[in-house]
Amino acid sequence: MIDNQDAIAIIKKLNAVVVYLSIDAASAWDRIAKSPGGLPLFLQTENPQETHRALHERRAAAYSQMADIVIEAGEKQSEEIAAEIKSKITLRLF
Repeated sequence: MIDNQDAIAIIKKLNAVVVYLSIDAASAWDRIAKSPGGLPLFLQTENPQETHRALHERRAAAYSQMADIVIEAGEKQSEEIAAEIKSKITLRLF
């Protein structure tokens, strides 16, 4: 999404709350590498792990800047992440 300027414009126009679930590049790579569907096309390069790392770093910086809420999601369970999002959004409303 961060590479799609039309999508960013829509999000800004809607005044949506942007939540970024942050994980480090190595953890993200582990998840991708274990995916049953194999590597996405954009990572089918000579050095897919390095391609991923470079994309991850660039996109992480852009998402961090755009996000209203950043959640460090590395080792957290989905229920814990959801509760943290709910809490932070509630704090923003009041």
